[in-house]
Amino acid sequence: MTTLPAHATSLLTLEEHIEPRPEGARRVHYIYHQFRVEQGAALVYARLTFFKSETGHNHLFLALFDPHTFRGARMKHRAKHNVELVLWVAPDDAGEGGLPGELPAGRWRVLVDVGRLTEPQDYRLEVRAVYGDAPAPVAVTYPAGHVTVPGPGWYKGELHAHSTESDGKFPVAAVVQAAMDAGLDFLSLTDHFTVSQWR
Repeated sequence: MTTLPAHATSLLTLEEHIEPRPEGARRVHYIYHQFRVEQGAALVYARLTFFKSETGHNHLFLALFDPHTFRGARMKHRAKHNVELVLWVAPDDAGEGGLPGELPAGRWRVLVDVGRLTEPQDYRLEVRAVYGDAPAPVAVTYPAGHVTVPGPGWYKGELHAHSTESDGKFPVAAVVQAAMDAGLDFLSLTDHFTVSQWR
């Protein structure tokens, strides 16, 4: 999904200002904002925007929770200037960092995770929903077996790799292909704050 449909319903729009805490004080960390999703949602979309200066080291991340569980997270901690984090979920699909599945009615929460704050920061948060014909939810399934070469031996691989599902430079398929091209025997994708890379 590259653009949000024009008929999307606004669920939350706000602008906030946060300040670093004095030395020794408990730091700003998790800022939750609640909103309500009604029955029949086909898509839930969250967008966090803020300006990150060249000199500042502020890190803001975005996460989404339905009434029952975690639905994904977005981050771009190397981005500068006008930073935009978009996270969307639908029953049958999701954007980077998101987890597809049923969109239950009820109280949802969006989290602004303040990983680091060295100077004052303004941010804008928007949450929208699309209602209508919702597709059937897709169950995330995983392969039954992960062992490709059984038995003892010397194996080469990578235990720490990121994709664009969090702060990596390349999508999952490209990371996996690079590992295969390098002849690795195993690969572990360890994207921050989400498990969306597993699917």
